[in-house]
Amino acid sequence: MFVGNLAYWQGVEYLIQSAPLVLKAAPDTMFFIVGEGELKNELITLAKKIGVSDKCILLEWKYTL
Repeated sequence: MFVGNLAYWQGVEYLIQSAPLVLKAAPDTMFFIVGEGELKNELITLAKKIGVSDKCILLEWKYTL
């Protein structure tokens, strides 16, 4: 799970890139990424490209009172 700004300096792409290795060892694993930012579309594309989009759930951050 990651919660935060989807920016280059956060390194969220490494979480997604590691997903295939993690899924080999634990196929039921789900990756939750919560946030908004400049990398959102690139992260979605990356997850699709490496075949883990069904295991990577990207959710928007919503702040409500």
